[in-house]
Amino acid sequence: MPKKATPAIAVIPMAEVLSMKQADRLSAISERARSHQRTFIEMGKLRRGIEANLKAGQNITDVLVKAGLSKGTVSNTSYAAKVFDLVEAGHIPEATYDTFTFSVCLGIVRVLGPMAKARLNQGEVAALVANSTELEDDLDALYEHGMTAADRREAEAKTAAAKAAADAPAPAATPDPDSGQPTDQPDPAHSPDQSEPGQSTEAESGDQSEPGQSTEADTAPAKKTAPDDKPTAKDALQLLDALETVLMELSDADVELVRPRIVQVACLVEPKVVQFVAASEGKPAMGKKAVAA
Repeated sequence: MPKKATPAIAVIPMAEVLSMKQADRLSAISERARSHQRTFIEMGKLRRGIEANLKAGQNITDVLVKAGLSKGTVSNTSYAAKVFDLVEAGHIPEATYDTFTFSVCLGIVRVLGPMAKARLNQGEVAALVANSTELEDDLDALYEHGMTAADRREAEAKTAAAKAAADAPAPAATPDPDSGQPTDQPDPAHSPDQSEPGQSTEAESGDQSEPGQSTEADTAPAKKTAPDDKPTAKDALQLLDALETVLMELSDADVELVRPRIVQVACLVEPKVVQFVAASEGKPAMGKKAVAA
């Protein structure tokens, strides 16, 4: 038996689109977007009704394809149909469901599934729907990063701030005059400006030492420079916070790549921690020799 041809659906010709005023084109596309969203939700409800009345041995995909739907359309209707579970379970009213777009339904199905970074239950989804002011973005962020869109932006800002702090050059050390540390300032007692009139300075008199004798410059001890600033616990904590933020955003595969280096750092730090704990408890630290014994 020949298959019946699907009736053609009237589509607006491009010539008519080009002849329209811009305001009319914007109005037309807005109306069609609302119609498309409404049709998507209605198809989800219709699919639920069809599924509830399938005969034994029938498959919903085969039935819908036979009715004239493309496989892509059948797949899309599955998201709207799945989200209707929230209505049947009493978590959200049907009127709220009627406002959902395809993106919202897709996002809800994803955060309910096992692949979400932050998997929600139906009650948590209902709470998110009721309170979120950026529902599509929140659903995407929860699925991909395990946090809301606002928390994601805050985490990115903290990471950027930590990176900027780590990349910033360290401030130059300023010696304390009372500490006894030498500075680059000239000693007034040996300043050329303090010499008596008619007296030549050391620089003017040149090298007066006898041949074979060492000069003051040769024998004088090397001048010590001010020690560099050492890292502090605050610096370490900032780096650890930044590392934690970065690790939370890595994929499982990337975590496996950096794990050996993290373990190596932990092994290097552990002896210091053990020694500190032992000292605070008044016990001798268990070094490698003691452990081996």
